[in-house]
Amino acid sequence: MDEVTINIRDLILKVILKWRLILVCMLIFGILFNGIGYVKKSLSVKNETNQQTVTVNMEEESSEQEIMHALNIYRLYQFNYENIHNYLANSIRMQIDPNQVPTYTIQYLIDNHYQTEYPVIEKKDTTKDIINSYMARLKSETVLEEISKELGYDGDISYIQELLDVAYTEPDILTITIISLSQKDCNTIASVILDQMGQFTAGLTENYGNYDISLVNSEYTKRFSMDLLNERQNRIGTLDSINNSSKNLIKNLTDDQKKKFYELLENTVEENESINEIADEQTEQVPSEGAVKVHVSLLQKKYLLVGMIFGMLIAAFYVVCRYIFSGKTHVKGDITKYDIPVLGMMYLSEPAGIFSFIDRFILRIADSSRYKFSNEERKEMILSGINLILEKEQLKSVFITGTSNDRNCVQMQEEICENISVENTANGRSIIYDPEALSALALSEGVVLVEKFEDTTHKELYEELELCKRYDVKVLGCIIFA
Repeated sequence: MDEVTINIRDLILKVILKWRLILVCMLIFGILFNGIGYVKKSLSVKNETNQQTVTVNMEEESSEQEIMHALNIYRLYQFNYENIHNYLANSIRMQIDPNQVPTYTIQYLIDNHYQTEYPVIEKKDTTKDIINSYMARLKSETVLEEISKELGYDGDISYIQELLDVAYTEPDILTITIISLSQKDCNTIASVILDQMGQFTAGLTENYGNYDISLVNSEYTKRFSMDLLNERQNRIGTLDSINNSSKNLIKNLTDDQKKKFYELLENTVEENESINEIADEQTEQVPSEGAVKVHVSLLQKKYLLVGMIFGMLIAAFYVVCRYIFSGKTHVKGDITKYDIPVLGMMYLSEPAGIFSFIDRFILRIADSSRYKFSNEERKEMILSGINLILEKEQLKSVFITGTSNDRNCVQMQEEICENISVENTANGRSIIYDPEALSALALSEGVVLVEKFEDTTHKELYEELELCKRYDVKVLGCIIFA
């Protein structure tokens, strides 16, 4: 198998499309570096102030202020540390093993039979509004409390909300993803969701009229979650950073200051003292007679900028590593390098969610041809091209296959079988893994591949072609989903 060639343009596009991850990393590291810069600046200012004192009394007073300053910063560190630690200890999501996440997926197909009769629209398409209503109600407090009751969970219901992910995907599919600690809990949550969906449907029918809703998928699996792993590691890393910063804060004190520091630390903060009041004490010291007033800005621009740049580089490096080492196909050249004719490109649904217009803007700039034709027009061109090839080659049997099990790819295989001119046609799973598909391939004169970027790997594509050569089956071309 040939070496994998990296398409720089496509790699840059993949990095840009991960702008949400980049912004989050920039924010996290910016805040972290700003905190470190603030501590360093504060200690530096305190050291300069101490050098300017001229009497023993002023030196003792400055030392006491330094201790209080360090104590207040330490309390803030402990406050943040306890919040993150409590979340890791109490959140159900954080207790799940990211390597084997119990996952229950429920999918509904919703159709309000929207039809048009040119030039008059006979009925308003309210499918998206119906799905949005379901999504809002599934995240309501009533549903979360019902799930808590069935699980016997008496904690914060916000931890229950973290276990549900509700999404809208084309065409008109409502996808509900449930994760929990065990299959039993997933099944319990799923039963509540299924019951609530029935109640919601009765209510929504009164608002939107009659429409069809059918359960198309309801399955339990275990999967690996990179997002959950990163989320846990980031929080643990923040705890370690806070812990190290706290140690360094105490390390910079003298022995006498440390003794006084620990004595004050044993005393609790007064009940009416808020975190904001503690922060005010850090930024402004009350000077004694003849002392210098010290003010340290909470915003350390240099450290903030360095932290944001570092976070951006870390996020970009992560995306680049996944792109390079995944072994998957990313661009059209990854297919044509194996001398496979590309019969056409099909595009999956447009980006959805908050700020999805940014993703669409980026895609429009990167590939303007994506929006010149609809998927239906592309499909007609592909089917016409296949029929012309079959007529020219005078083949009597064709097999349609591919390595991707994506629903769109399977649907495309079935539509090709229904619309091409050769009577002896069949489609099946990957010839690499399915013996029946391999048998069907061996009995065919030609094969059409249906593959998907970010799913099909170079290794699988290479093995497909080798099997086609072994059984002397002509590769007519490849249809690509991007």
